[in-house]
Amino acid sequence: MIWTVYLGSDSPPLIRVVHPSLSGREHCFCVETSNRNSYLACKSDLELNRWIDSLQHVIDPLKEERVQYDQSLTVWITEAKHLPKKRFFAELFLDDMFCCRTVTKPVTEMLFWGEHFKFWDLRTFHKIRVVLKRENKNKKAAVVGETEICVADLTLGTEHEHWYNLAGPGQKPSSSGSSGQSGKEPQIRLKVKLQILTMLPLNYYESLLTYLTSSSVSLCKVLESYLNVRQKEELANLLLRVLHDFQKARDFLEEIVMLDVEKTEDASLLFRGNSIATKAIDLYMKLIGLPYLKKTLSMFIRDVYYNAQDFEVDTTRIAAGEDFTTNQQNMRMKVDKAWALILSSYPKFPLDLRELFSRIRVRCEETGRGDISRNILSGSIFLRFFCPAIMSPSLFNLAEEYPDERISRCLIITAKVIQNLANFTKFGGKEEYMSFMNDFVETAIPNMDLFLSKISEPVDGEFRSAEIYNSNIGHHLSSLHTFLSEKIDTLSEADREELGALPSILLKLDDLCENIPRHSSFLPAAESAQDRRRKTGSLPTISINENQRHDLKIRSYSSCREKSTSNESGAASGYHGNTASSRQPLPVRTPPEGETESKDNSGDESARRRSLPVVPEESIPSIPGGRQMSDPTSYTGTPHRQIHLQRQSATSLATGGDVDAAVLSEKLTVLRHAISSFLLTHIGRRPDTDDEIIETLKDLSLALSRT
Repeated sequence: MIWTVYLGSDSPPLIRVVHPSLSGREHCFCVETSNRNSYLACKSDLELNRWIDSLQHVIDPLKEERVQYDQSLTVWITEAKHLPKKRFFAELFLDDMFCCRTVTKPVTEMLFWGEHFKFWDLRTFHKIRVVLKRENKNKKAAVVGETEICVADLTLGTEHEHWYNLAGPGQKPSSSGSSGQSGKEPQIRLKVKLQILTMLPLNYYESLLTYLTSSSVSLCKVLESYLNVRQKEELANLLLRVLHDFQKARDFLEEIVMLDVEKTEDASLLFRGNSIATKAIDLYMKLIGLPYLKKTLSMFIRDVYYNAQDFEVDTTRIAAGEDFTTNQQNMRMKVDKAWALILSSYPKFPLDLRELFSRIRVRCEETGRGDISRNILSGSIFLRFFCPAIMSPSLFNLAEEYPDERISRCLIITAKVIQNLANFTKFGGKEEYMSFMNDFVETAIPNMDLFLSKISEPVDGEFRSAEIYNSNIGHHLSSLHTFLSEKIDTLSEADREELGALPSILLKLDDLCENIPRHSSFLPAAESAQDRRRKTGSLPTISINENQRHDLKIRSYSSCREKSTSNESGAASGYHGNTASSRQPLPVRTPPEGETESKDNSGDESARRRSLPVVPEESIPSIPGGRQMSDPTSYTGTPHRQIHLQRQSATSLATGGDVDAAVLSEKLTVLRHAISSFLLTHIGRRPDTDDEIIETLKDLSLALSRT
């Protein structure tokens, strides 16, 4: 069944990711237009990136060539108190738009969710509303109370955390937070952080990008002593996301890890501190390895969550009536299963990580410290990756719910055993109760050596680095500019000189940012693309040729939360809810491969079903010197942008003026897109060239005149 999503309207369509708590499945997004909402489901985060990226370029092909504003929001729904012993969940709204909900949890000694939600590329909204509901069997959930947070009361870039009173049905919600108790009325603990990021056109960051790709290691050496732990993590995250897009992340990690090796005399202390190197390795494994981690451990985590067995093996903590010997046997079975899954996973180990570990092993051997490479590998992959994921699966998207005490105890003991194995250490001393696992550790040590050897073997031939989720390079460069500008003023004069050209680069970017509207002029949803271009057209013209554009790899991804990457690909499948704020899980039918489905949410079940055409993976055009760009709509993406650049250059020569050329080229591009969409909708095909468009319009005009 073929259907289309009409993207042309008076106001620009909005593309947003749909949270899994609403759709009942992951990797879904919504295209909101003035007359209907279309929901689509993808097979992976990678495919979701490609669809959103391509659709955004269809809607706004000149997006990266002007100033952009990205409004993002993070909300932590932590816990609630003063509630009866029932089951509750919380729903989150931005104004009247239903965005997500927590899992349902029972009240025991406390009601704890510990969930956080992040949204990017938001349009203007005025309040954050959280509604607490009580689950009723076979009945509609009952509203217990709600609270509101006014956006105008938030300080940009600052985390606001309070206990908020919940107003009951019919009462006016209070928007003020209280850090103390106020009687015994129900309260909910929330933390919110609102940010509005101003992004210059991508080519304005070319000097900063050149500096980062060549001097990121020296930058980290200078800043290391000036940053706290959170700032080190933020810097490492931004650098890795930018450098990975340009195939420089592994080079950066190799050098910064070897700096840590040179400074550390005791091998047992490697990767146990909070240096930029440890944070960078930690984040890179998450960026690249989360799909691998999910495939390796998800079955084990699911088995533990839905298993009713007892696992406590500490005699001082065991409950009355539990069989100590049976608990030891249960625990041994779980550890055996977890280790078997990890050991058998090395053929699927991500190539990016394998190549990095291979380089580090070789570098250690060249410096005469080959023995230390084993500590680096085990500290990286187990201390920073596998064991934290086993202990806290919800933080790695392996589980939605925070585990209860029984499940948590099983996961903690499993992680403890695997970590001791990675350290090649038996149990004893303060953990004598764990000595029953020493025979497992002793038996598994040869296999641990084998695993570490396999995941650090050199990669044969060339390979393409994995794409990472939410890889918006303009967003990350703008964030780096802001971060570095704030920190550079705190440096000593000698350290500033060591940074070379960076201070002058940041100063020029600061001057450019002074000439554009502040965040108070954040663009409302009703404004058209033409209005936005007029408002942000005050920047001086900077010419950029086609090769430079390819080198900059212009990409723009949109997402609602931090999720894992995936190397899978496939066609998108469509589904619809009643409205964009439907509170029930949206039913999804997965059609046969290559088929997509939709219905108009106006209520007409017999409305014609349409689909975005599916382009096979092998037909996706390649960007020279970079990664592939998906183009499910076929008339945008790399080929069209080349045409646009050629036309812009020719028009500039003909008119002799940069400003007029840009305006004229933009209008021609918008007109061409509008005509192509019109022809596709009304005659069922899209002409490939301008000449074909003209001939088709002539034939259509003649046919209309006859009727």
